[in-house]
Amino acid sequence: QFGRFLNTAAYGDGSVDPFRYLYVVLWTFLPWSVPLYAATYYAIRKLIVRQPQTADYFTLSGGLVTFLLFSFSKFHYDHYLTIAFPFFAIITSAHILGLTTPREVRWAMVWQWLFVGIALVICVALQLLVRPEHWAGPAALLVIAAILLLYLDKKPWEQWHARLIATVATTSILANLYLNFYITPTLMRYQAGSEMAFYLNKHYPGQP
Repeated sequence: QFGRFLNTAAYGDGSVDPFRYLYVVLWTFLPWSVPLYAATYYAIRKLIVRQPQTADYFTLSGGLVTFLLFSFSKFHYDHYLTIAFPFFAIITSAHILGLTTPREVRWAMVWQWLFVGIALVICVALQLLVRPEHWAGPAALLVIAAILLLYLDKKPWEQWHARLIATVATTSILANLYLNFYITPTLMRYQAGSEMAFYLNKHYPGQP
């Protein structure tokens, strides 16, 4: 595997962009990519000022070292980074659970509703631009999302962490349902190869 990192293998692409995986994580680790960046920053800062927890050594050495190794390699595939996601999840969850001051909690709530708002705007924009055949399904998902988010926001949970995680996870699940059931099938009609196969199977059945 050293050929992948030193670009000595025949399949190396030769490109070196140390910031590539920063962009990749931004969308592949959604909805937790922004908290991951913040968590990594604070974990590194604790190491610098020598106030780390024991777990910081393990999570940073497992996740950050792997991330840097792939970032500075000369062979980039997005799916390579998934092996570091469990470490990213531990870093992020530990950071969220460690937020205790009112200022930290307030910023976490701002991020929560900012993410919900951006997801809603993107879904509405896609609905207007792509115009899938069915509109009743997206409308139903929007109503369900509004009801669930209002319910989660009013629920008197003692731990605000649970409310934040439930709200963001609910938004992500509903947005992905919308993308997979309405947007993706509409866009797939522009894939010429499969459309040609459907046409031939329909109009020329049994022909070689």
